[in-house]
Amino acid sequence: MKWFSKNAKPPSAGFYYVRQERNIGVRYFEDTKRVWWLLGTTCEPNDSFYEWLNIEGVSDKQRS
Repeated sequence: MKWFSKNAKPPSAGFYYVRQERNIGVRYFEDTKRVWWLLGTTCEPNDSFYEWLNIEGVSDKQRS
C-alpha cells in the first residue's frame, strides 16, 4: 500500500481511497479527463482531499 499526493494522478480510472482532513473517503478517478469525482446523490468533480491510496492487487481488480 502506498499513499500518493493528489497531484500524482493514478495510472488508470477506478475507485481509490482518499485521505481527507478528518477521515478516509472514496473518489472515482476518470482517466479520460483526469478528474476526481465524488459519487453520491449527485456526481460532481471533487478533489478536496490530500492523498489517494493505491493498494497493489486490490486497486487493480476494481478496474477489471
